[in-house]
Amino acid sequence: MSYIEMIIALVGLLGLALVAAGLRRAVRDRRFLRRGVRVPAKVIGRRPRTQAGGGQRWLTSLRFTTVDGDEVTADSKITYPRPSHELGARVEVIYDPANPREVMIADGARGALRALAGPLLIGMGAVYAAGAVVALLAIRA
Repeated sequence: MSYIEMIIALVGLLGLALVAAGLRRAVRDRRFLRRGVRVPAKVIGRRPRTQAGGGQRWLTSLRFTTVDGDEVTADSKITYPRPSHELGARVEVIYDPANPREVMIADGARGALRALAGPLLIGMGAVYAAGAVVALLAIRA
């Protein structure tokens, strides 16, 4: 196998890895949203979180009461590029009844964009993998 063919094969493997990651994320998000419970919450804190590579995202701390009456304080699963909500703001959250500390803000447009992450990864991965197969077949022909 030539050097070029190896690079193309690696791009194809990257594509398959993206498809797998997208499927995993889509299934996990769908499961969370299906069993999640929506309740009102209050924003009680915001703090920066450094990402790999030095980028900074913001966590939003929330306080809410579950349908069982338990008061929970938790950080949203979703981080934001800048502080997302004012301290004291009332927001709607979705939490996992099996683990109420797993919570995300029900943000309408932001939530819809997050829901697209899995399918976008799947689509990108499929394009990479298919492109690699076509390129390898063209080289071998």
